[in-house]
Amino acid sequence: MFLVFILGLLILLLLGTPVAFGLGAISLAGFLFFVGGFGAFAEVPYIAYKVLDDFVLSAVPLYILMSQILLQGKVGNDLYDVGNKWLRHFRGGLGIATIVACAIFAAISGSSVATAVTIGIVAIPEIGK
Repeated sequence: MFLVFILGLLILLLLGTPVAFGLGAISLAGFLFFVGGFGAFAEVPYIAYKVLDDFVLSAVPLYILMSQILLQGKVGNDLYDVGNKWLRHFRGGLGIATIVACAIFAAISGSSVATAVTIGIVAIPEIGK
């Protein structure tokens, strides 16, 4: 049954459906199939609200703001310069510095989404040099 849903998603994507709408359509079809009946669709708004009503999600915009402040203040440049100097003797030292920065920031923030956005915004310009 899993392969049927994957195949359906691939067909929708090949037809040019945006990924979000393709995933939504396949998930609704799976919900209809596994839960049974159209009466089950009454639960969809409650499930969506329950997923989005998470306190952790309210912190993500503030982490993005913090990453923009770090980027505009050139703190990211200094951070990657130090990481490059410490780890340049390893192959891929800057990549290793990025992974270490991700681990430290994830331990501090506790949010993997905020970590990915923050380190990504700071790291992409530095790695692209």
